Order: sequence, then C-alpha cells, then structure tokens
Amino acid sequence: MSMPSPTPLRRQNFPCVAMALAALTTLTACEDAPLETTPPAAAAASSSDEDDLGAGHWLTPDDPRSPGVWLADRTAPPGSAPGSGQNAARVAAVDAALDRGAALFVETRRMLANRTAQLVDVNTERGGTISPEQLLADLAIPDPDGRKHWFGVIAQAYIELRRSGADHASAVAALRREFTARTARAP
Repeated sequence: MSMPSPTPLRRQNFPCVAMALAALTTLTACEDAPLETTPPAAAAASSSDEDDLGAGHWLTPDDPRSPGVWLADRTAPPGSAPGSGQNAARVAAVDAALDRGAALFVETRRMLANRTAQLVDVNTERGGTISPEQLLADLAIPDPDGRKHWFGVIAQAYIELRRSGADHASAVAALRREFTARTARAP
C-alpha cells in the first residue's frame, strides 16, 4: 500500500522538529531551569541575568505569587499595575489555561508559566502578540490515550519552527500533526 506523501510544510520542518525533540529528551526532566531563548554566546556576554532580564523574568520556586498572577502580570499591557487587581479577569483566564495545561502536561503550573512566558518572548521577537492563554490553548495537544505530554518538548519544537520561518498558525499545525501522529504510532 502506498502512503500519501507528506505536506511540504511537514517535510520542510520535520528535521527541525526531530532535532528539537531529540535535544529536549534530556532537558525536560529539569524542573527549575527554563529553556534557553538566547544563544549561549549572547548569554555569556551579558553582565548579569538580573540586569539584562529584569527582576521577575522567570517565576522561581521561592516566588510567593501564583503562576497565573505572575504570568498575567508579566504579560500585562504597559501602564497596568502588577498585582493591583486591574488584571483580575486576565489572571482568571491565565489560571484557567494553566489548569487545562496541567491536566495535559507533565510539568507543574510554575514550569508551564515559565515556558509559556518564553514562548510569548519568542513571538514578540517575531513581531507577534499572542497572549499566554492563547499559546497554551493552541499547544494543548491531547493524547488520545490520556497520557501526558512534556510541554517543554512541544515548546522547544515550536521555537525551532518559529525560528525557521514558520508563522504561529503553521507551527501549531505542524506540531499537532507530528504529536498526533506520534501518539497514534506509540505502543
């Protein structure tokens, strides 16, 4: 039986997705460190992470804020006061997205918030403005057998697709095809 040929997008981006998945197999077990978004040389050239990134760039384990409050505050429009209650509806939306993500992914809500913040940054670098709750919804790829995916693997594959030129919708579509197909092939 002949198999249909893959779409041009899949054939073009499969090496990127495969490399990202292979590289992240070892990284996803690390709970506390967010994925690297800057090249190592650029990171080494910075004088200090806190000076370059600003306080609160990542939600640390000892931060008293909830992941939803931190992520909503971090991505709030300019001029809104963090933690002031101005973002109450936004916090509720982000919390709901993190709850849905926690049901689908292995990572904790804190790590989901950190990785989602990283994806917001990547989209901003690419000129996009996608909310964290939309990113989480778009990358929420359920497993038909009810197993949990590693969000870090999906996030890194998304980053690689975006850096290789795919727009948000194309990257999400490629990941959904890849992870749905992989799940269907798994024993």
